[in-house]
Amino acid sequence: MLNTFNVTNLDCPGELSFPVEMQNLYATTEDELVQANPKMAMAVVNQDSGRILGVHTSSYQIVSHKEVWDSIAQGITQTSLPKDITVEYQTTDPFASAFRADFVFNDLVIEPKVDDIIKYRIRFYNSYDGTFSINIQAEGLRLWCLNGCTTPHTVSSWRARHTRNVSVDAISNKIMAALNVFHNHKEVYQDWMQTPIDMYQVNQAFLKICKYKSVTGKVKTNDKMFSNLTNSLEKEIDQHGRNLWALYNCLTYWQSHVDQDKNNPTLTEFNRRQTVVKMLSKDYGLGFYN
Repeated sequence: MLNTFNVTNLDCPGELSFPVEMQNLYATTEDELVQANPKMAMAVVNQDSGRILGVHTSSYQIVSHKEVWDSIAQGITQTSLPKDITVEYQTTDPFASAFRADFVFNDLVIEPKVDDIIKYRIRFYNSYDGTFSINIQAEGLRLWCLNGCTTPHTVSSWRARHTRNVSVDAISNKIMAALNVFHNHKEVYQDWMQTPIDMYQVNQAFLKICKYKSVTGKVKTNDKMFSNLTNSLEKEIDQHGRNLWALYNCLTYWQSHVDQDKNNPTLTEFNRRQTVVKMLSKDYGLGFYN
């Protein structure tokens, strides 16, 4: 369920603030309970409900949803960023085993062309079930179509395993460094609007990301996905011309607009973002960051 609200503070929602702890796991036999070796398996447990949210080895270190949320909120507080912020968060199941949240800064905008407004956004993830590591992304949100303005710049993302605590100072530094990238991208986007694309190269890139291995190990092409990408690109070209800006918006639309009937749309969107980051890099040769 998606929750949206404007805030005057950045307090973590109650739905995500429950206490959690690691507990031993047991197997049942006819006569007794047998404890699992903690090096093999322990449970992350919601202390309020007693529900198991994930199973990990003893090397797993809990970093709670509230810790992640509060660290980012404190990181923002340490900066000079304006505080008119719209907050959205979404859990992946009714028990909040994993979540994604957005802080959208309504006063931090760029406008690469008239009426095409992009706001600064911080998106972050956490999970107890192993769906996500601690993951923070600072990027833009294009209001016209609600595309996430993905960038391959490493300064714009931060990731950590559940083996250490998050650092408020590190997050604050990342947020401010990424803001500089965000502001500088106005000129980058304008340059993309003037840069033509090689349709053969684009189709080859689409085919590459549409390849998958079947259960028999045979490499196949996801024809529906390929068709969706090519059709989406044609629509963007009609609106923006045959240029990198059209291709960029095609890719970020595919990334941002996931069928909510999928088994885990939040994870699907997360994985698509990683694919788009790769496509924007020099390795794909599409011309974004040569």
